Amino acid sequence: MLSLIKILFVLTALTLTGCKDSGKIELPNVPADVRVCFDKMVGPFPAGRAIDQVMVFDKLGEFLRSDRVKSACGKRLIAIIDASHDPRLLKLKDKKKGAQ
Repeated sequence: MLSLIKILFVLTALTLTGCKDSGKIELPNVPADVRVCFDKMVGPFPAGRAIDQVMVFDKLGEFLRSDRVKSACGKRLIAIIDASHDPRLLKLKDKKKGAQ
């Protein structure tokens, strides 16, 4: 009976040591430039001035530019997260820095 307990203990220990990870997904850090991209906000109209059509068109242009920039940042962030699930898609940072 004692040898059966020893065998079960050894088999249990062997199965536990075979685990590579806990199943936890580790996502990459958000690059600093992506954080800055999403932090920039379109400001309000200047206080104390009457709002005219030129100001409205300028502000609309500012919103459209901001939307394009944020969309590009968002697509880049999605690509980074998608690539973190497939190591073949990730480029090594050292190689990228050496190419510059």
